[in-house]
Amino acid sequence: MDDDRKKPPMEPSLTYTYKQVENTIINLDVFSPSKRYGACNIPSPVMLFIHGGAWIGGNRQEFSRPVYEEFLSHEFVIVSTDYRLVPESSFVNGQLEDIRDVETWIKTEMPSKLKDHGFDVQTEQIVVVGGSAGALLALLTKINRANELAA
Repeated sequence: MDDDRKKPPMEPSLTYTYKQVENTIINLDVFSPSKRYGACNIPSPVMLFIHGGAWIGGNRQEFSRPVYEEFLSHEFVIVSTDYRLVPESSFVNGQLEDIRDVETWIKTEMPSKLKDHGFDVQTEQIVVVGGSAGALLALLTKINRANELAA
């Protein structure tokens, strides 16, 4: 098995602000499936990664490199997002709002922004992956969406 500590750090292709709440700017990083922009002729699927950190810590730059490498090898565009942490945001509710907002940004804003860099993305279905608290946010976001559709 390769030692990830010996590999150079993974650098995002692009960074965007997807939301601002009062004085808090919330960013996301986009990782491209190829070092050469626009290398793939078909739209890339999207994977959204939500970091962990026990609701009070962590950031978008904390991720599992092997997971990212696997998704990138299958031509996914990866979005790694920040969200407001406790106590700045209410436990779960504010964080769920941020994740919903990043999903909306991915569907409405990201396609045109990435097209400017030679990427075409498929955003109808987004694979959502998270670590620890991020995994719970991923699950709760989907459960809440399903409940809204059923109502």
